[in-house]
Amino acid sequence: MEFSEVLKNLREKKGISISQLASLTGIEEEFLKALEEKNWELLPPDIYIQGYLKKISQVLEVDFEDLWGLYRIQKKELYFSGKRDLFPEIKTKKSFLGVDWGKLIWVGLVLLGCFYIGLNLRGLFLPPQLQVTKPAFDFVSLKEEIEIEGKTNAHILLINGKEVPLEEDGSFFYKFSLMPGLNILRIEAKNYFGRSKIIERKVIYKK
Repeated sequence: MEFSEVLKNLREKKGISISQLASLTGIEEEFLKALEEKNWELLPPDIYIQGYLKKISQVLEVDFEDLWGLYRIQKKELYFSGKRDLFPEIKTKKSFLGVDWGKLIWVGLVLLGCFYIGLNLRGLFLPPQLQVTKPAFDFVSLKEEIEIEGKTNAHILLINGKEVPLEEDGSFFYKFSLMPGLNILRIEAKNYFGRSKIIERKVIYKK
């Protein structure tokens, strides 16, 4: 069974809808749907998918390594399948039509450049990526101070309105002092285009 089918079956067995899974993990619904429907072109790089699957495995109560391994196998099979399909066609053109390889490489580079520009233009329309790995869920704390960790591709990160410095790879670490009772952590990532992504965590501090 393929990764997408396994993921969908696991979610349905838990009786969780995609919208509920998005709420529990902080992952956008469009990415969860893309994972289940094999729309790989709509997904961010695999480093983000790895983080997504860690959260999903916690909610669905399955082993993360198994889920991540199955995902990588399916992506690898897709890559090699495409390679086998295209190779004979290119070889035939070279043998019988006398393709100018210089022009072919030039066209490939132009298409690659257009693809790269298109990916960057997505930032004009899509919110930035944001992962909050710690705390992963709402919880009750017996400590006055908690740690907030995660990663983003945005340029500005705010926690309850306070800007938090980002590392070169987009990761962040922040110690947050809790007040007795309910604390709402509002983690917001912003990019240069005015788009933002917000994840909230609720923490109850009991002395």
